[in-house]
Amino acid sequence: MAKSNQLENNQGPSLRLLVAVALVAIGCYSNTLDCGFCFDDMTAVVNNRDVRSNETSWRSLFAHDFWGTPMDREHSHKSYRPLTVLTFRLNYLLGALNPIGYHAGNLLLHGFVSALYTHLIARLAPIPSLGSVVAGLLFAAHAVHTEAVAGVVGRAESLGTLFFLLALGAYRAATSWLPWMCVCVAMVTASMLSKEQGITVVAVCAIYEMFMHQRQTVGSLLATLLGRGFRRRPPFLPIWLLSSLSRLLVLAASSVLLLLARITYIQSDLPSFTAFDNPASVSLFPSRHLTYNYLLYINARLLVAPVGLCADYTMGSIPLIESIWDPRNLLTAFIYLIIISFILYIIFHPHSPHSRTLILALSLLIFPFIPASNLFFPVGFVVAERILYMPSMGYCLLIGLGWSRIHSNLRRRWMRGVFYAATACCLIGQSVATLRRNRDWHSEHTLFTSGVATNQLNAKLWNNVGHWHEGLGEWERATPYFLRAVRAQPDDVGALMNVGRAYKAMGSLALAESFYRRALSYMPTAVPGTPAYTTRINPNHLNLYVNLANLIKRDPSRLEEADVFYRRAISMRPDFTQAYINRGDILVRMNRTLDARDMFLKVVDILRDEPDGDVFYNLGVTYLDIDNDNALVNFNKALFYKPQHIQALFNSAMLLLDSKEPDDIAEGNRLNRLAELDSDNERVYFHLAVTAMDKGDTIEAEEMFLKVLDKNANFRSALFNLALIYSRSARPHSAMQYIQRSLEVSPDHVKSLVLMGDLYLNSYNDTERAERAFSRAVDLEPGSPTVRHSLCVVYVNQGRLVEAETCLLKVAADGPHLDYVPNHLELVRQDEGTGRCQRE
Repeated sequence: MAKSNQLENNQGPSLRLLVAVALVAIGCYSNTLDCGFCFDDMTAVVNNRDVRSNETSWRSLFAHDFWGTPMDREHSHKSYRPLTVLTFRLNYLLGALNPIGYHAGNLLLHGFVSALYTHLIARLAPIPSLGSVVAGLLFAAHAVHTEAVAGVVGRAESLGTLFFLLALGAYRAATSWLPWMCVCVAMVTASMLSKEQGITVVAVCAIYEMFMHQRQTVGSLLATLLGRGFRRRPPFLPIWLLSSLSRLLVLAASSVLLLLARITYIQSDLPSFTAFDNPASVSLFPSRHLTYNYLLYINARLLVAPVGLCADYTMGSIPLIESIWDPRNLLTAFIYLIIISFILYIIFHPHSPHSRTLILALSLLIFPFIPASNLFFPVGFVVAERILYMPSMGYCLLIGLGWSRIHSNLRRRWMRGVFYAATACCLIGQSVATLRRNRDWHSEHTLFTSGVATNQLNAKLWNNVGHWHEGLGEWERATPYFLRAVRAQPDDVGALMNVGRAYKAMGSLALAESFYRRALSYMPTAVPGTPAYTTRINPNHLNLYVNLANLIKRDPSRLEEADVFYRRAISMRPDFTQAYINRGDILVRMNRTLDARDMFLKVVDILRDEPDGDVFYNLGVTYLDIDNDNALVNFNKALFYKPQHIQALFNSAMLLLDSKEPDDIAEGNRLNRLAELDSDNERVYFHLAVTAMDKGDTIEAEEMFLKVLDKNANFRSALFNLALIYSRSARPHSAMQYIQRSLEVSPDHVKSLVLMGDLYLNSYNDTERAERAFSRAVDLEPGSPTVRHSLCVVYVNQGRLVEAETCLLKVAADGPHLDYVPNHLELVRQDEGTGRCQRE
């Protein structure tokens, strides 16, 4: 009895021991600091606009799911964790997308959670301090936590667990002073807003109330439920229940309100998962139920023996149990036998402090696991190691309880010495396993290759290794992995799409189309006479229609066929913006500009809460040459939402350049911004040079034309204009150098020939070469009176007045609007008459 009271009054481990636990946790995961972003990190962090504070508002965190998708979208995952995303956003403010800051945050959070867990379990349950330390050390070093700590998205688990523990601590304080319930409810809410499992702390608090604080037993609770504990006079409720009623009512009310708010926010619509995500969820009885129960064993094995760990267990990783005669059912029965033995111990040892500790351990193990158990609704995975972070608190407490019981029965010093050494060896072994597993999370390549080494039945892992090579542009190396995924799961639409995309990248278009069409055969079909489909469609698989259409639209004769696939994708998902955009592109090619404009206007409407600069640019293109004012308006909108949109900058600058009243300042600013953003684009410098020439700034124009030629030595227009500048500034030799280069690039450029003739005639006084240049220009443009007039001038200078007169008559006939030609013709005739008189 004295020993029992001592356990009840346990103040927990000392501060030194708690710091030691935190340091062990940090040490075991210290080699995650140099890890990059892996797996789900790419979607939840790197590509999540809600994380990038310069792209979305703070309010968007509370309107979108964990992956950055609006909650009202059909393809939303419905996972609502705004507090976790908020911490990512803070990381971004401090270090943008440098992964070390995110991993450091996870590392420190795991260390703090480990210390807090160690401290709390000693206060919540009758367990010796050393037992709680052992439990805390195991929690700190457990290898199954690698995904939750090394993976940045795992912060949802550790952050949710932090608030989970704080809620438990606040509830314990509330048993002495009721206002602490406000803190408890706040922590419950924070835990649920960090990870959905956090709501289960309400059930653990109720267990603590009844079995720890009120010291009820299973028998006394049953008696109360049967009415035997009620009093005949007011107050009718049992005294213990009266003292707990206010706290339990607050718990119940807060949990109901939180659940109602959650259900309302997801609009009572569960996320869409496919048979590949969770094969058992679409299986029939008894396969579904046998497999779900077998998964209890799989999760228990990961806690007891975390070997052969894998980042993904979907698809064919765990084959379905089709029959009751499957020997794996024995493992399921074994797990239930252990659970029943625990329950029997609790029933037959009702007053033992170990029973109360066992109750708390089971509640910590079971309640947080229920949301991932498929018991109430299907989840999007088969097994996920990171969701065991919170339930592992119960497992570690079980180990701590068992360790304490063995330790208390060892009377001799040498026995305890051996026991301590064995414990140390076990913890060191666990730590080494964790450190080794952490290296698998160093990069996506190491993660996925380690996955296929332990789980060759999962097509998703093979696909991911292929995606890694794809990201490096190594299509030849990626293709075998995609093909291996198809062999592992022949009906995997995603794998078939990957193979098709790989063959397309390698130029094997026929093979690519064959794999796309093979994938098409596995897509759900429409229910006749309705807009519905036979099964729910994976939103990612809708890209198949876009990919196939993008492939066949390369052939101009198949644009109508491509349009059919775009329209099918849109019919399956009316908010499929990529399908609208691509359809708009081919409608432009089919000269159906108004229909294309409707497509882009539809995208603008869909993305009204998240405007996209690319869409406004595409919309602006549909107005070009029809309504340039509207085109400019949309290009300006594109630049408002995407200030560095190069094509929008260029096209808007060209519109300003071509307008009747050009805005020189706006045009110049845009061209200068383009020069900063796209410094290798010679066309930008060319238009800057033309703008400078229009302003009469020949020095600036010369500098810009030289920059053009530095980027592209054969840019003919730059060569010609530079020659023109030099000819006008009395630098004929430089002008001739560039005009000759211009004609080397484009021998039939009439303006270059004319300028060359002018140089030979006026600067070099070489009428023979001038005549050749002008004659060549006339041959190329015989109907141009101005070009022919230049040849006439040569004839005059050579004294060939008869030919000059004939030439000018031709010019006068072709260009009656040239008022200077009659004067020139009169002068030639006068000179010709004078010459005739002199000869007589």
